Amino acid sequence: MLIMSKKRSSSAPASSYTPNTSLLMYQQPETSGNDYAVTKPTTKKEAREGEMDEMCEAALAYYEAGSEELKQLAREFFCSMDIDGDGRISYWEFMEFLRQRGHEVNKYHSFMALDTDRNDYLDFNEVLVYYYVVKAGRRTCTECKALMKGLYFTCVTCFDSCHESYDLCSSCYRHARHVHHHTYFLDNYAMLLSKKDSFWASTSTNTV
Repeated sequence: MLIMSKKRSSSAPASSYTPNTSLLMYQQPETSGNDYAVTKPTTKKEAREGEMDEMCEAALAYYEAGSEELKQLAREFFCSMDIDGDGRISYWEFMEFLRQRGHEVNKYHSFMALDTDRNDYLDFNEVLVYYYVVKAGRRTCTECKALMKGLYFTCVTCFDSCHESYDLCSSCYRHARHVHHHTYFLDNYAMLLSKKDSFWASTSTNTV
């Protein structure tokens, strides 16, 4: 099982921001004989935190493996959000940034999801996750505008029509908190597999 702990720093000058490398430790699960211990989130909160940890790891991986130009763009992204230049992002600064850029997300829930240490501010690493969300085209729920950190559902008809996609977080889909004229939805993992199978099927047909 991988456990990730993250060092934090919010006092460095804005021009020298670098993300803190996550520390990864391997923990051998306790086993008895041939039985293997299986650990899984026991609460919705733990599940959400696990999804955010995955996004943090992905954002950090893209940043560290990226070019110096990409890293500079990420630092500039942070500085453009840091209106008062104190090296940390308040909720007001985050909200103002989203308003100016026209980002249609649930501002409060997005800020709370990014603020993983619950200190009411975002440091560089936490803003880096939002930069990854924006640049990687990660989706927000069409209905509640929440950041979709892991599993989400997509209208297949809208997706195939090449028009704007219609995507729902698992909560909105499960509780039918949506009004839509199509009924065929797939989760993002099933969608990827179905499109992969469709691609290979069409390739095989064309080569026969």
